[in-house]
Amino acid sequence: MNKKTVLKVIFLILVCGKIFSESNKVQISQVKIVIDDYEFSWKEDGLSDENENNGNRKLRLLPETVLSFTNLKPGKSISLKNLDREVCETELRIRASGLVYSAKAVIVPARKNPEKRTVLITVKSGFFPRFGGGGYYGVFGRAGLCGKRMEALGYVGWNVNGAAWKYEKAFNTPLILGTSLFWDGPAAFLEDGNYSTVQALGTAGCFLGAGNRFCVDVNADYSFGKKIEAEKFLLRPYLKCEKYFSEIMWSEFCTQVVLNPFENENLFKSFETIYSVDWTPVSYLTLAVSAGGGIGNCSLSGVSKGLSSNNCFSNRVIRSGYSEKELSGSNYLYSAFETKWNVTTVSFTSVFKMGLQPFAFFDMAMIEGKMREAVGGGIRLLFDNPVFAYFTFCYGINFKGNGKFSFAATKGF
Repeated sequence: MNKKTVLKVIFLILVCGKIFSESNKVQISQVKIVIDDYEFSWKEDGLSDENENNGNRKLRLLPETVLSFTNLKPGKSISLKNLDREVCETELRIRASGLVYSAKAVIVPARKNPEKRTVLITVKSGFFPRFGGGGYYGVFGRAGLCGKRMEALGYVGWNVNGAAWKYEKAFNTPLILGTSLFWDGPAAFLEDGNYSTVQALGTAGCFLGAGNRFCVDVNADYSFGKKIEAEKFLLRPYLKCEKYFSEIMWSEFCTQVVLNPFENENLFKSFETIYSVDWTPVSYLTLAVSAGGGIGNCSLSGVSKGLSSNNCFSNRVIRSGYSEKELSGSNYLYSAFETKWNVTTVSFTSVFKMGLQPFAFFDMAMIEGKMREAVGGGIRLLFDNPVFAYFTFCYGINFKGNGKFSFAATKGF
């Protein structure tokens, strides 16, 4: 077979593959949404209400809110494989939102038009009050305000007091808005320095598809008894991507930059990136791995360096007996592995349930060429939907024999 014949065969294979893939495409004719037995239909001419008794309706969740979790829309042409994947992801995104008790998304073939499909999304609106807390403080508030992706929380306690508000898909657009204000007193008055700090945060950004977002946090700190310092005003642009491969596997990628906008010589403070994968091959076992790196003024001590709407780095720590100085540097590479046992769930009522999750971990990092590690275990108390409060207790030891107990109000990576 000569060279020209080989090229013709390859060309024919590519053309046939293209034709085959195009022939497997279907068009979405409509997306139907059922919320607590109320039905809505989204077609190319807009969203319509299919319910007769509109005046007596008490809708807790808006159909636009449910639709904000999908990349599907009427009139869109898509391959059957990609349609199956997006419908699955849509269902999992809605479940993970914390706004519903249950969610189901399915594909319904059209009877008269075999090349068209209807997507049916059925949800039961959830429990919107929020309760939680951390070290010496409690959290209360409400999600689903006005039936939208809007949440307001209040914080009261010994070392944290304040409020936070966020609005995702604001005004039925990709816009993300948020703000918060916190005070670290009265506990701060008893610490070294005898002064307290107020931290303010403003967030603005947008969704890049249903599972990806780009945001910019604006941080400002003020310490009573001290002058306002330039390094206390920070910009934190970040990109966050979430991917649901299936019900048993999901991943999260995030990269962020921290800038000092009012310091001409030290504008750049740090750049960090992290990627995590969570896999549950069987119902009682979850395997999780996380890897990342950074340059600039970085720390893996777990000590908060200011407010952020980005929680991707909250679990990026070395959980053993190192000082904060030993876990700080101008560059690092990081990895962590956890094996989690989903052993039991304790039911307090038909609504409030607590999961007990023992886990073993191994953390490792190279900070400015120096190895830092932690091996240990712990237990998590997981108050999932509808409470959304998480508490992690663990003990880790490094190869030098230095150990440390840790507590965090997180659910792990």
